[in-house]
Amino acid sequence: MKTSTIIRNPLLAAERGTVYKPRGNRLVFALAFPNTYHVGMSSLGFQMVYRLLNELPDVVCERVFLPDPEERERVANSRLGLTTIESNIPLRDVDVLGFSVYFELDYANVAAILRLAGLPPLARDRNEEHPLVVAGGPAMSINPEPLAEFVDVVAVGDGEELVPEMMARILELGSSRAGEVIDRGEMLKALAQVPGLYVPSLYRFEYDDEGRVAEIKALNGAPLPVKKRVTLDLGKYDVSSAIVTPNTEFGGMFLTEIARGCARGCRFCFAGYGYRPVRYRKTEEVHPLNAAKRGEPSKAVLEAGRVGLVGSSLSDNPWCPEIAAAFAELGLEVNVSSVRAETAKEELMQALGKGTQRTLTLAPEAATDRLRRVIKKPLKDEHLHRAIAAAVANGVTGIKLYFMIGLPTETEEDVEAICELCRSIMKEHGAKSGPGIRTLTVSVSPLVPKPFTPFQWHPMESRSALENKKRILESGLKNLRGVKLVVESVRLSELQALLARGDRRLGAVLLDVADSGGGWKSALRQHGVDLEHHLRRERGRDETFPWDVLDLGLNREMLWREYQLALRGLLTQNSQEPPAADDPKWMESSPELANSSKGTARNAQG
Repeated sequence: MKTSTIIRNPLLAAERGTVYKPRGNRLVFALAFPNTYHVGMSSLGFQMVYRLLNELPDVVCERVFLPDPEERERVANSRLGLTTIESNIPLRDVDVLGFSVYFELDYANVAAILRLAGLPPLARDRNEEHPLVVAGGPAMSINPEPLAEFVDVVAVGDGEELVPEMMARILELGSSRAGEVIDRGEMLKALAQVPGLYVPSLYRFEYDDEGRVAEIKALNGAPLPVKKRVTLDLGKYDVSSAIVTPNTEFGGMFLTEIARGCARGCRFCFAGYGYRPVRYRKTEEVHPLNAAKRGEPSKAVLEAGRVGLVGSSLSDNPWCPEIAAAFAELGLEVNVSSVRAETAKEELMQALGKGTQRTLTLAPEAATDRLRRVIKKPLKDEHLHRAIAAAVANGVTGIKLYFMIGLPTETEEDVEAICELCRSIMKEHGAKSGPGIRTLTVSVSPLVPKPFTPFQWHPMESRSALENKKRILESGLKNLRGVKLVVESVRLSELQALLARGDRRLGAVLLDVADSGGGWKSALRQHGVDLEHHLRRERGRDETFPWDVLDLGLNREMLWREYQLALRGLLTQNSQEPPAADDPKWMESSPELANSSKGTARNAQG
């Protein structure tokens, strides 16, 4: 099967590290990414779950992706429907279909994949004769509710320990392939008792006359809230590329995680709150690096020739320069996605300079000191200039800057300051006759308020105001040589914001979008979804949110205080330095997080 499948599928032929396991009596898990192969295989988390599942002796895991648009009609009309890419197993014949969900705008693709597989997309229409449908990934730990009508189980938090535990429980309960069919309802009740697993059908949401969540009730002894799982000792696990392929965003690069979470607590960013505690890998905890030092180098990393360091706050990791230098000493080109200007050390820049990475990404997010205090990102312009100068000295010729518009209390003067900062950067560091910046890419996105952040209460700015700020940027940067402005679509940002803070009533919209191939406007109109209600209103301090069904270990009062400080343009004391990277008592480094939220008073056990 392996050879014939590779011949038919050129994507498989280009891969190194693909796992082929005979099915036998093993449980078959189809791991789905609700976007194309190119996007899905760029996800290190997706690859980590693939590795975890195939390490289990009684499980065979194969992958599935959303077909390209031109392929979808052929798949829909085929006898088998959508199949796994390794062995062409029809999804309707697997035991478990698992989705790794990263982006809100991919939610409709979950419904589309279920349709293409010939499966009922709504969980209530499936039974024990159908695959168990589970979902995990970052988006599911932020707010799983928009997909609640489609999935049977949601994995909340880190997967290194949760995924094997979930699979052990499923195997214990019995699978249809082994002829041990267990009532689906009984299976779901049992899985709901596994810490970190959320079973949406065991929760009832009630709404008030204004469409807000009034109460969340747990049924049949299901826990409320569901606590996220946290892998405290990352060093035990190899979170690096299971498969290397040129057909990704990173073009054949080998990826390895060196940090998870971020201690900075920027008020707009989920990673600074939802991924706590922050965990940094020491040099000796980077598995592919240690294997090389033992004389057992990973064939995949050596063949790739390039390694990408992955993490939310790479340069905050005090071992980052040492890790980068160690990979460089092995003859590998070292790449990073982005660094913090305040902690971009010279040693890291030197390691990057030994490779071919010629673009450095920095994320100031705002261009005035006042607005940086609002978002709790108090870097100074001199930090940016120093980091850019060090990058240029080590061969970098391109800089990419990330900014946001629509931030709380933002004025037109704050937006104009983005243009002024770009002008000063090009004036000081732009290439003239020697080394310098040849291209400055300015990437701007509207603020999308996210759950479990201080800005979860904040309304999204109006479309007209955002479009006006876009015009200010276009006017201010249009004549600046070497500068490229990229502004994210306001309309798509609005859809993302709707889904980020939405509830399970959006399931009908998602199903219509999946069936129509992308008609969001008509689907929203047909189901009476009021964008102004969802996007523009400021949430009440004690309002029950759809995501209150989850407990990420955050104190809600702390988040509210941070929001109020933001509106006043004030910082908290821990805004300058992250806590000690090797301090396991992470709560002590952020005392306000010491008391875990237990849900709002309106949550109830039923």
